[in-house]
Amino acid sequence: MRRFILAAILFPLAGCVTVHSTLLPGAERAGVPLEPRLVDILISPPDTLPSDCQRIALLTAEGDASFTNRQEMIDKMREEAGRLGANTLFLSSIDEPGGLETAPNRNSEALALFCEVGGPNPRAAEPPTPDVQPVRWG
Repeated sequence: MRRFILAAILFPLAGCVTVHSTLLPGAERAGVPLEPRLVDILISPPDTLPSDCQRIALLTAEGDASFTNRQEMIDKMREEAGRLGANTLFLSSIDEPGGLETAPNRNSEALALFCEVGGPNPRAAEPPTPDVQPVRWG
């Protein structure tokens, strides 16, 4: 009976993704939380690390490969980045387990960044183009 209770407690935890964050020196923006949906995602490669963004934290995530997937890894890291006040997640890797030599965990690393309004996408900072053409009188 004890084994059943222990298994019932531990089984839901097996699918969890654990994210650890290390604040970087000079992370002045940290602490102003954002909703995860407001955190942009950049993936290396093909994206490059924006030079005009402030680095907030280094994020590492780990989850059992049998009970997690890539989307859960990204979602949890995005959630942590938003909690730290970052508006951009620069995902550098998601390592999948393979072969007999590796642990059965999925691991990921990313940088939590704060980019000026519009994030790393320069078009996001531009005002929207009106659909209405100006009327000319005369």
